[in-house]
Amino acid sequence: MNNNYKLSIGTISELYLDFNERYFDGILPTKGVKYSIEPYIGIHASFVYKKDGSGIKFIFSNLYKWNKDILERILLHEMIHAYLYVKNGNPCRNHGRNFKKESERFLKHYNIIIPKGKGYYLDLNDNGLKKKKANEEMYSLSSLAIKFFKKLKDIIFTY
Repeated sequence: MNNNYKLSIGTISELYLDFNERYFDGILPTKGVKYSIEPYIGIHASFVYKKDGSGIKFIFSNLYKWNKDILERILLHEMIHAYLYVKNGNPCRNHGRNFKKESERFLKHYNIIIPKGKGYYLDLNDNGLKKKKANEEMYSLSSLAIKFFKKLKDIIFTY
C-alpha cells in the first residue's frame, strides 16, 4: 500500500463529486463547497458547515502520509456528516445513531468500512514530525514556565 499518496484539492474535489453521485444520489451540494488542506496534527480531516446553510467545507491535514484507500474512506466519513446536515439539518458531530446507520449502509451495500472517530492511524510525514516535535518542545517549555511561576508564587507568598 502506497502511503505517500499526493493529497490535493483537485483529487478531493473529484472524489467528492464522484461519491456524491455514486453513494448519495447527488443530494449533496456541488456549489458553495470548499476544500482546504491545512497543517493539523491529531485531526486527519474535518467537515465544517455554515449554520445559515450557505456553504460547506472539507478540511484535510497535509501532515500525514495518505494513501488512496484511507483518503476515500475518510472523505466518505466526512460526506456522511454533510449528508446528515443536508438531510436533517444536523451533521451528527458525535457519530450517534444516524451516523452509525449511514455507516452500516455503506458496509451492507458497498462493502466499505467507514472509520469512526480515530478509526485509522496515519503516520506523520516529515513536516508533521517537525510540527509534532515543535509542539512537544513548546509544551515542555510551557510546563517549565508554569512550574517556575508556581514555585515563584510559593516563595513570594510564604514571606
